[in-house]
Amino acid sequence: MSPPVETFEYDDLTEVYRKEQRAKNVTEVRKDLYAAIREKLTELRKETEKEFASNQFSTKAKLAANQLTKFREKADQVFEFRMEKILAMTLRAALGNRVDTARLTSEETELFTQVSSLLKEYHTTLLEIEVGARSSHLESASESLEIQEPHLEYSETVDDAEDNGYTDDVEDSATTDEDDDYARDDDVEPIPSDPDIHIDSDIIILRITEDLPPFAGPDRNYHLRKEDVVCLPSAIAKALIARKKAIPIKISKF
Repeated sequence: MSPPVETFEYDDLTEVYRKEQRAKNVTEVRKDLYAAIREKLTELRKETEKEFASNQFSTKAKLAANQLTKFREKADQVFEFRMEKILAMTLRAALGNRVDTARLTSEETELFTQVSSLLKEYHTTLLEIEVGARSSHLESASESLEIQEPHLEYSETVDDAEDNGYTDDVEDSATTDEDDDYARDDDVEPIPSDPDIHIDSDIIILRITEDLPPFAGPDRNYHLRKEDVVCLPSAIAKALIARKKAIPIKISKF
């Protein structure tokens, strides 16, 4: 590449640095930016070597070395700013987005083309093929799945109650699953009915004589405490009375 026509000084480089620092996207710069930077660095390097050869301890030698260092550091910062933005552009392009490259120099345009092409290739290799393979694997796995019917078990108390027709809900002071977290199905202790006890009423009022473990009713689970007064279906009431867990309460009619 031929040497730049226009001169490029430290102030010009600083202006480019400030613009790149403030802008989100790459800014408009002279198309021979990197050639101008290289040309100026070569000039400063030669000047520094000349002064050091003459007298490395002289003020001119120190000044020349300082100018070279400052220019090189600022050039590195400009390069970093622009490359960070250009790499983001290449990623967007690799993912199929439209990107404006009009503000890039010829060197940057070449870099953009190569990197975006490489990213597209890796995008296809790392994602699209693996996604296809994963989809095939999932389809095969889905075909091998078998739907199992749930197995339900009912306690003897519920079966007895349903056989005797006691399926109505009774609002009472007994605690249900919604009110008591520890009354769960796996803690339920079914209470068998006693056929020797004959009580004609469908619903019986009882006073509980001791704390009982949770047990299953026709439509709910019960958790009864000592001295609770509850209304229970006849099948459950019979079992509790037979086991001396409850006492029936008679209501006098006036």
